Amino acid sequence: MSKQNFPTSIIFTALPDLTDRFAFVQDDALKTNVATTLQYIIFLLSLSEEYKMPGPVIYMIYKNIIILTGSIVESLTCHKLQEMIKAGRFKNDEIMKMEYRYVPMKEIFPISSEEKIYACLRTKKYESLNDKTQLFTLNRAAEKSGLFTSPLYRMAQKLRDTRNRIHLAALKRVDDQYSKSEVNAIFADAKKLIDRIESY
Repeated sequence: MSKQNFPTSIIFTALPDLTDRFAFVQDDALKTNVATTLQYIIFLLSLSEEYKMPGPVIYMIYKNIIILTGSIVESLTCHKLQEMIKAGRFKNDEIMKMEYRYVPMKEIFPISSEEKIYACLRTKKYESLNDKTQLFTLNRAAEKSGLFTSPLYRMAQKLRDTRNRIHLAALKRVDDQYSKSEVNAIFADAKKLIDRIESY
């Protein structure tokens, strides 16, 4: 069976128009990837508006839109923080999570054959901001740096929590509760976060 042309009623936005929206992104590959992801989100949204679909299909479309919207915000947050560090606005160690590391140095006193007291060297180790940094940590770093205000931080965490419903093993109910209103709320929050990333 030959393939049919896609209906003209489905919106497929030209990539240059979307790339211009992210002109503030210095990394050309990231800019194109973000624009391509947004292009696909618009396509999915148009598809959901144009056709009546069975419940599971529309839920999965909404779920995909939420996941992809979260990935755009995540990548832009990471990029902005990296750019701010490069520009000297703050240091990695000022915004990233710190933990103490303990290195045993010398046995001080043997208590028994199983127990000994050691002197140790305690050092601070900071997580390094990079492309693999978890979204929870990115959001915390964005708040510490001033990139996100407290309300924006809460929005970013809400987006993260919604996106994290992709982990099927952790779900306690059937994951079929996505709605257009939830997608619209996610879009509204994502716009505020992206506007802040662009202007800060």
